[in-house]
Amino acid sequence: MESVDRNITADVRASHRSETPILSRFQIAQAPQFLDTEKRIAGELLQVHAENPRMARLLASYKKWLMTHALYALSKERNADDHVSGLRPGRLLDVMVQYGTVSRNTASAYLAELVAYKFLEIVDDRPDKRLKLLKPTQLAEAGMRRWYNSHLACLDDLDGGKRVVLSEKNPELIFLAQPRMIKRILDDEEWMRPPPSMAFFLDSDVGGLLIHFIITRLESLVAHEDHVRIGPLSTPALADMFNISASNIKRMFRKCEDMGLLGWDKPRRRGDFWISERFVRDHFQRQAIKFEMVDEAFHWAGQNGRVCCEAGMGASG
Repeated sequence: MESVDRNITADVRASHRSETPILSRFQIAQAPQFLDTEKRIAGELLQVHAENPRMARLLASYKKWLMTHALYALSKERNADDHVSGLRPGRLLDVMVQYGTVSRNTASAYLAELVAYKFLEIVDDRPDKRLKLLKPTQLAEAGMRRWYNSHLACLDDLDGGKRVVLSEKNPELIFLAQPRMIKRILDDEEWMRPPPSMAFFLDSDVGGLLIHFIITRLESLVAHEDHVRIGPLSTPALADMFNISASNIKRMFRKCEDMGLLGWDKPRRRGDFWISERFVRDHFQRQAIKFEMVDEAFHWAGQNGRVCCEAGMGASG
């Protein structure tokens, strides 16, 4: 477990202590304005896709989401006095295998992909040139900051807090918060066991984006005979939007249709598209868990000045 020193200014610590309390997953999921919150964060992530599809796909599948956050956290745990700390392939592989999320081959291939697409780069000034030490590029740093601040803004909408103001005053807060957030998520059994209603989407590289698009189309959560109606939805149009074959989308939807989770009110996928109350409930609950972890970690970071980050991600390897 590596340590990382961060200096948080006294005024930020003091102001953060006076912030609203940490929101629990129950409070978040039950908030009357949570639909608007969900539509806001979904819209933000879709905007990232419009600007940089490769970046958006780093967080669109369950496994890549976990790997992206884990490797970023490892990079922030680098200690200049410990030459084996930070993001190394072996450490990420150890973490992923420890939590049983992906295989070593999958994690290795993902790191190579991130280097090829300029999201990661090799650290040149590493003391031991035999060790492959990686760090996020400026593009990746900006992307993670945007992701975290977007979630903080949504939390502010829920309780009138000033998390984004605090984050902008002291950028180091996010570097402290993010490793703690992902460690808590990895240790959360409810998060690590996605409900069957979400599984078909979370296994796909664009599944998360499809869910976000569906959520942005929601006008209310009023259900008729367990159906929350969204309006017309074209699978070929979705395929064009997310650069995926229409057959893949149909295959994903078909599994959910068979479970009664979504569908169209007319044969041959015509008429209004709908999702079930269970689908909405499971998605909102999963999102509430994530927001709880984002909030708790950010509060923790704001209340710790010169600290040792206790959210170490993995053993040496």
